[in-house]
Amino acid sequence: AGISTDPSVPWPYFNLGEASSFVPPDWKTSTPNYLQNTFMFVTMLSNFVPLSLYVTVELVTIIMMLFIGSDLDMYHAETDTPASARSTIVTDLGLVEYIFSDKTGTLTCNVMEFKRCSVDGKIFGMSVSKAAPQPTIDENEEIEDAEFESARPLKRLLAAGAPVDSTEDQYASEKLTFNAEMFLRVMSICHTVVVEKDQVPDDNQSPDESNEIQKTESNVSALSMLTPIKRAKPKNKPRKKEKKDGSPEGFLYQAESPDEGALVAAASNEFGFQLLGRDSSGVHILCSCPSLLEDENVIEGMKNGTLTAKELAGKTATNGIEENGFTVDESCFPRKETWTILAVNKFDSDRKRMSVLVRSPPELGSVPMLLCKGADSAMMLDGVCEGINMLEGLGTSDVESESEVQKAEFSSLLGIQAHLGEFASEGLRTLVLGVKIMTEEETEEWLAKFKEAATSIENRVKKLTDVAYEVETGLHIVGATAIEDKLQDGVPETISKLGKAGIKLWVLTGDKRETAIEIGYSTKVLTPKMHLTEVVDGPAQQQVKTLIAMELMRHIKIGNLPSYQSSALDQSEGSTLKSILRCCSVLGIWSRRFSLLWNRFYLTQVKKMWLSKENYRFEMEDLDEQ
Repeated sequence: AGISTDPSVPWPYFNLGEASSFVPPDWKTSTPNYLQNTFMFVTMLSNFVPLSLYVTVELVTIIMMLFIGSDLDMYHAETDTPASARSTIVTDLGLVEYIFSDKTGTLTCNVMEFKRCSVDGKIFGMSVSKAAPQPTIDENEEIEDAEFESARPLKRLLAAGAPVDSTEDQYASEKLTFNAEMFLRVMSICHTVVVEKDQVPDDNQSPDESNEIQKTESNVSALSMLTPIKRAKPKNKPRKKEKKDGSPEGFLYQAESPDEGALVAAASNEFGFQLLGRDSSGVHILCSCPSLLEDENVIEGMKNGTLTAKELAGKTATNGIEENGFTVDESCFPRKETWTILAVNKFDSDRKRMSVLVRSPPELGSVPMLLCKGADSAMMLDGVCEGINMLEGLGTSDVESESEVQKAEFSSLLGIQAHLGEFASEGLRTLVLGVKIMTEEETEEWLAKFKEAATSIENRVKKLTDVAYEVETGLHIVGATAIEDKLQDGVPETISKLGKAGIKLWVLTGDKRETAIEIGYSTKVLTPKMHLTEVVDGPAQQQVKTLIAMELMRHIKIGNLPSYQSSALDQSEGSTLKSILRCCSVLGIWSRRFSLLWNRFYLTQVKKMWLSKENYRFEMEDLDEQ
């Protein structure tokens, strides 16, 4: 209450003179000691923060944000963009221990570029350098590999059915194999790319060209301006500089995914199959290569089912098309084709592929066919891929006794499977392309089911998926593509510095395992000094446990985990502690055994009375596993 040396003094706040009836309080005559006051102050005021501390913390945060904005190491000179601290939690940057990152669009630029492809068991396109450590190869083996797989340029695909000594100027006039032609048609037709007018004029464009483009009102009217003209030889007239996306002059390609854009651009720039536009009548393309579908005998055989895609691929791959009376017009005039779109099965995460049911132009026989592309894990399956069981059931000696058609199919599928692994080891994104020739009866029957599913109100997505599964069977694989997604600038250096700072990085990707490993080495998430443990497909739970146990034992043996080694106990703690730990271990084992025996006794003698037979059996199996 207070301190007073005169006990007779009344309350000072209620001093009413003689009329006061308040009795004087019991005044304290001594003060508390210093230590008592200190503890009392800390207890009462520990939850209070001075106002000046708030101001100091905010000033420190602002100064740190200014340091980040003026840091030259975080300045991007190309775009004149300094670092910008948009959050006030910059003080927590030193607490970061783990970073979880996606690959596509985060570590990579998400700008795809067509690099390589595999058609008819051959690779076209130059190889990509690998960042992963390569095993040592003998000189003889290296020479044999070089002779076995020579580098072929991409444009060599246009002469896949021609002699080896053909030159680049002859590519346009030579016929394509069936697999090569269908491969290019899947690239240029099986997609959802839209052709839009370019609103930004080209600086190198002449006034006449710009005025001509302004007069076009739609994609269809633009198609009428693209009159077929004979393609000039490179030696007579230099080729016009190609646009990066391969679109017609004055237009741009708009793709849902960068992969589709890369395929369409490569089909236009590298192979001359240019997408002109799409409308209600179908997809319009411009191509210069002669087509096998121009032959009436081929069209008749495809329509009545006597000539399958496998037979066409085998005969054209072995240059046997003339021996069967098939002739091809080898004129190199660019022609416009309109492929009618009958139905589109969009890509989904379950099927991992998309397909388009199309009808060829009237001048190419009006043949209905299914064009499909997807991941190799979804395409190279028994039932989906025609002839995939041949690789598992036949050996090399069995294939030698088969016909030339089956040999060609076996060689193509075997080459595609081997090339897919090679593409993945180079860090490339792979897709497998396939076709299916359909009869009119099959087309009408499936289209009726497709329209019924598309107009359904209940379970529409599931019904569309079911009809897509139904038609995407018996596909003839025509080839595989390999697309590169380049890393962003400075990604390997950044990841290396994060590792030196003690930050652990986890990267999630949906690519193949070989692709993920190569990307890991190129981004320096993985280094040659690391030991790589691959968890492959199989009985997941038991296999993962085994791999973890083996990895733990490996680290114990090489000395990374000294606390787990038995010798560490003898050297550091001595025999007394070792004996105590051994006794505790023995007691734990016997305690566990006694607990299991008691649980079994309780289950068989007591709990059995109210449990059903099925529940009793389940609990007994659980006890047996323990």
